[in-house]
Amino acid sequence: MNKFALLSFALFYLSIGKNSSAQVSTSIDDFIILTGSWTGSLTCLDYSSDNLITLPADLEVAKDEKLNQLIFYISFPEEPEANNIDTLSISSDGTLLEKAPVVSKQSFEDGSLEIITEITGTEGNEDKPAVIRHTYVIGQNNFVLRKNVRFVDRKEWILRNEFSLIKNTESN
Repeated sequence: MNKFALLSFALFYLSIGKNSSAQVSTSIDDFIILTGSWTGSLTCLDYSSDNLITLPADLEVAKDEKLNQLIFYISFPEEPEANNIDTLSISSDGTLLEKAPVVSKQSFEDGSLEIITEITGTEGNEDKPAVIRHTYVIGQNNFVLRKNVRFVDRKEWILRNEFSLIKNTESN
């Protein structure tokens, strides 16, 4: 990586902290509605081909009472070897979600909630410096978890992946 890109990345990183005077926070209560079974799809970008790939996906969400976390059991009916278990962790003060700063929290008229985090890191096949944004859209019967990436040498955001899920109401 050239010195200009590295300097730009460092300046951008520092500017995030200076511009965020008001702390935005969340809590487990914002996510508790996710407990239960969900069905939908995962769409992800294949960096080597630049194509979007969509796979059926299922999600089971349970609360871990001891750790005050949610556990995500993710399954892919067509690719069971990709099944995964993940946790959703929130810092004690609610300003970090999965170790990323919460930068926005907005409620909508339909009762849904959107929570956005942003963090600097590396992304892509070449581990290039980037800002990584996670958007959580939580509704009574729908859940979207989107990951967007903006490389430091670019202005546009690209979709890295998106879970789009509908709650299985017959199981509740």
